[in-house]
Amino acid sequence: MSTGELEPFHGIQVPGVCFESGHCVWLLRFTETPTDLPSYTEVWLITPDGGTTLFVDPEEAAATVEEYHAFDEVRGAEIDVALPDQETIRVTVAGDTDLEFDLTHELTPRARALSAMLNATPERVARSRIGAAVGTATLNTLLPANGLRVAGTTDTGRRYRNEPVRVTLGTDASATLDGEDLGGLAPPTRPIAFGDLHVPDRPVVTFGDLFLEYPVK
Repeated sequence: MSTGELEPFHGIQVPGVCFESGHCVWLLRFTETPTDLPSYTEVWLITPDGGTTLFVDPEEAAATVEEYHAFDEVRGAEIDVALPDQETIRVTVAGDTDLEFDLTHELTPRARALSAMLNATPERVARSRIGAAVGTATLNTLLPANGLRVAGTTDTGRRYRNEPVRVTLGTDASATLDGEDLGGLAPPTRPIAFGDLHVPDRPVVTFGDLFLEYPVK
């Protein structure tokens, strides 16, 4: 197993938006990375029966993503992520499968308190084991995070640490898959996790750095 350094992947993370149909989607939009690709986007689709598909743009990023997570299927796609205002994320995935979803998110009082705490924590403390434990406990106290950890390992055993500068909470969502309406926002129907990364009861949106073990050798 690699023992590479933790390097920052900067952007937006939404670890799980679930719908009444039982489908869940996951968004990672990195605008700065330590890899040869300056930016890339991932959309994960989890079906009601537990199947997982990675959609990635550009497709060349798939090899990097698969170092950290295992999927049943991997597909290149054209992915557009739009932020029409501060409270909306709009995602379109075009290819063999067409997926569209909108998420409304807000800086709720609890999300505001969490963001303030994370930003006030000194870097050396936040990056310690105690800091990670306190951050995880605070996250799960303030938000319905289902045990989501701010630091841990992915499902392939790679280390990660999340250092957001802003956290918001999803309040509404809609989606279609190949033209089929997936219904409204709903909690996951069963526990869903990729290592220490858990799908929360309500979507948690983080803006900032996700540190991942890199390079992988």
